[in-house]
Amino acid sequence: MKDSVDQLLTVVYRHYPRSVSYEDQRYGETPEARRLSDAYRAVDEAAGPWRAMLDRLAARFPDRDVDNGDLGGACRNGVVFLPKAPGERIHLVGFLMSYLVPYYAVYGCRTVDAATPTTVEEGPPIWFDGDTAIIGEKFEGTQPVAGLGQGRRGSKPRTRTDITLEPSADEQVYWTAVSSEIESTFGCELLPPDIGRIRVPDVATKTRRLGQATLYDCLVSDSFGLSGP
Repeated sequence: MKDSVDQLLTVVYRHYPRSVSYEDQRYGETPEARRLSDAYRAVDEAAGPWRAMLDRLAARFPDRDVDNGDLGGACRNGVVFLPKAPGERIHLVGFLMSYLVPYYAVYGCRTVDAATPTTVEEGPPIWFDGDTAIIGEKFEGTQPVAGLGQGRRGSKPRTRTDITLEPSADEQVYWTAVSSEIESTFGCELLPPDIGRIRVPDVATKTRRLGQATLYDCLVSDSFGLSGP
């Protein structure tokens, strides 16, 4: 790494106010928050090299979708969508390049069906009195709702999203290509996970409260799960 942790923290404190929660009305009026907003606008006006890099990746992998993400957090972001295995809803390699420091991150993402059995249990009886449905014990003069009988409750299938910072065998070729393109085009370095996950306890981001934010959250993005749950 070309920068020390102290140097990275200096950049954080230049763009995030100390000891001010994101919900505080003063947050957006601080000099730090205004600097971050100015940096956001500046990078949005210089998108040419980034889009050219995405075009090269798309040409290299013509059978994969390569998409540009919106500016989010302190980074540009993009994705390469990979083939889905049985039970997978999404499989991609994502990449995030900070516009505050010369570092980037690459991650793998899989959204899979969570193996949770559906449970069905009996609910209270449902009855009908005129135009009114009644849930509970029958009382004199009510009639059961036609075709309903006992109420039934069940759980819906759920999904789980897994984020990794090490490539799997089927992700390696895309991981390598993305890293090579970012480094050769922008001169950035990979931000090591053990550095990216260092906590910055006295600042907050849009999705991280005071005490939760990390260098990843502040310098790359707080929206992609790089810091863990």
